[in-house]
Amino acid sequence: MLPDPQTCRTLARAVTEAGKWRWLPGMLATGDAGDDVVLTGRVIDVYGSAPGYGGVPIIWEQTSAPNQPIRGRLTAVGPALPDLTDPLTAAGALPVFRAAYADDGAYVARDGDEWVAWAEIDGPDNGRDGVGHGPTELEATIAAILAAPLKESPDAPLR
Repeated sequence: MLPDPQTCRTLARAVTEAGKWRWLPGMLATGDAGDDVVLTGRVIDVYGSAPGYGGVPIIWEQTSAPNQPIRGRLTAVGPALPDLTDPLTAAGALPVFRAAYADDGAYVARDGDEWVAWAEIDGPDNGRDGVGHGPTELEATIAAILAAPLKESPDAPLR
């Protein structure tokens, strides 16, 4: 179960502003292009490089403006936010979490009344630690991403 839409927007803004979100093709993104034009669409490609995970330009599959649909490939102009109410985009948080900890086996599991994100922080010989907690799987995953040190290049492959 995903959090409510307002919580999803808050999580999206936090992880994007922290520069720790990574875009994957198929994710749903929303960005402000100015002049009351809001770009919303599936990511079809990611290009360029930037320090940290944020600020990578996004190519949009389709967009819409108030009362006027726009179709075609456009580059996001303003900062883009992941739409975490979209199940595909929310599922993409797991590989972002794994990349943030450089741990292919990092996982999120229920522990009593909460969800816990588990990752190696002291190397493979020391087991995994709970690095993110939350009332939902997505909230625990985003909490872990926000707590993660950037261990690898922003251009490193996702796991």
